[in-house]
Amino acid sequence: MGKTNKELAIDIAIEYAHGMLHINGTDGYPVEDCCEVIKKVYETLESLDPDGKE
Repeated sequence: MGKTNKELAIDIAIEYAHGMLHINGTDGYPVEDCCEVIKKVYETLESLDPDGKE
């Protein structure tokens, strides 16, 4: 069984944060930025697959 759009959004946000930390070389990533990534990715996934079945 595949992941839900919520689970995918979290996974993508985690990888995005890892990438940003690697690129910027900082010790932290603002929670607000991470939350915004999760929201945007989730909204995008829902617009592409609102039922989460594809």
